[in-house]
Order: sequence, then C-alpha cells, then structure tokens
Amino acid sequence: MASTTALPSASKPTKIILQSTATNPTQPHTSTITNLSSTPNPIPTGSLLALNDNYIVYAVKNGLVRVIERSPKSNLRTLLRGHKERITDASFFEPTSDVLASVSPGDCRVWRVFGREGENELGSEMLLEIRKGDDSGDVDCSLQRVIWHPVNPNHLMLLHKGSSVATFVQTTKLVTAPSTEEGPSHPVCQMKDQTDVNGMLNLIVTDKAEGSDAGICDLSWSHQDPRHVLTAHKDGCIRLWDLEETVKVNGVTSAQHMCTLQVGEGVQRCFFLESFQDKSSALTSPFLTYSTNGEVALWSPFTTPDSPPTL
Repeated sequence: MASTTALPSASKPTKIILQSTATNPTQPHTSTITNLSSTPNPIPTGSLLALNDNYIVYAVKNGLVRVIERSPKSNLRTLLRGHKERITDASFFEPTSDVLASVSPGDCRVWRVFGREGENELGSEMLLEIRKGDDSGDVDCSLQRVIWHPVNPNHLMLLHKGSSVATFVQTTKLVTAPSTEEGPSHPVCQMKDQTDVNGMLNLIVTDKAEGSDAGICDLSWSHQDPRHVLTAHKDGCIRLWDLEETVKVNGVTSAQHMCTLQVGEGVQRCFFLESFQDKSSALTSPFLTYSTNGEVALWSPFTTPDSPPTL
C-alpha cells in the first residue's frame, strides 16, 4: 500500500517561519520631503503630489510647484512659478516624460522640466498656459483636474469644479497669443467659460435627471481606443463618450454621448484596465469604479452602445 503524508489539521494551526537567507539585508532609508495637510475633503479629486521615474512634484503655498530630481547623486530641485492660486492637481504625461501639467482654479500650465549640466538647479520651460479670460466676468470656469491622453502629449482633458462639462484640449488646434508678463514668452489660451474655449471640444451631459447633480468627478481614457472616454459623476452614473463623433448642444459642439450606466451612488473614480486580451468584440476594456458608499466594482467591457456592462 502506498504511504501517505497527513496534512496539518485545521483545528491545530501550523506555525510557519519565514526567514531571510541574506546575512546583511539592506534596509531602505527614507527622508521627509514635505507634509501635506489632510483637512476634510479640501481637494475632492485632484492630486497635490505627482512623480515619475525622474522627478517628484508637489504643491506648496502661493501657487508654487516644487520639483525635485530623484537621483540620489544630485538631488537638484526648482520652483515653478506663475499660478496665482494654490495647485489643485499635478500630473506627468507618462513615467519617463519630462512634461508636467499643473492646475489651479484659474489656469492650467504645461511645463517641461530638465537638468542642466554644470548647474545646481533644475531648468524649466512653460510650454502652454490655459487661463480664465479677462472677459469671463462672473462665470465660474474654475479648473480642478487634468488627465493626460495615454499616448499623445498634445491631448489632455480638463475637469471643472462642480461642473458637468469636461474640456478636451488638442494643443495643436488652440488659438493662442504670446504672454505679456515679464520673463520668457509662452503661448496663452484664454477661456471665457467652460463651453467657450478657443480650439477645444467639450463633453456636455444632456441626459441628467431634472434637479440632479451630474458634476464630473473623474475621467478615464480607453487604452483600447482613446477615442472613447469614460466619466464618473456625482449623480451615480458613468457615461461613455466618442471623441470622434460630435453633436450640437445649445449651439456648442460636444463629443457624442454613447451610453449611460446608473451605478446607484455618487461615483468618485473610474478607471479602464490597461491589459485586456479579448479585443475582438469589445468596444472597450473592463473598468473599475469607486462610489461614495465605499464600493469598488469591476465591470465587464462595453460591447456596443446598446449593451451596457455588467458587474
């Protein structure tokens, strides 16, 4: 008869000891860079700190942006100046890029950060400024978020504070003028309101229930086909858009709204998964949502506009 080895009894837990074989394990060393206060919901959706393979960026007082090089040999740094109000969001285009976008309620600025041989400070160049126009009056076009296109540094999305409108920026189509402030000149685009920005396309919600708040909290580009974007809303819906199809909404050009899915609670986050194998029939990849009730949900892909995803 073949012999057998008894498994440990479930009623008698077995102690397992995990021990490193290294004789002198290396301990990581850390140092404090900055302290960011955690007051109740000061920035609902933006990020005050961003990093990539080369730099760490964080917001400081008076609209300044601190940039620190991650190299332990140099640790160079600089301050980006120009914003008049505190930063609400900052984001690098990609992990290896030197292009950074920073947002305050009054403007969005795109920078290039770089090292300079023989200098003890990082260099920077402002590539573009999008700001509230002088004739915007009492119209609230405050900015809150910037979300980069997954592969094209000339495309980005701007989210407005408490608004159901998002703005698709194609930098090569913007109408700009040279800056008039002191210092190196850079292109400036003026925005009158959320739906009147020279050379931009909007995402305008038209299917919200009467009296509901359809403010956009988050946006995700589809990695399968970036013409499709997903938005998360305070009214508990997620909405899919097609940037290559447009419609007129009250005389304003908007991207085509394709589908709305009612989640049930206010949706704070949405995120398309990057890796997805079955691309034959799906319109998008699966995606995640996070709601105000603390629920994280994984959804099946959009297959057609008429076939909403399922949990």
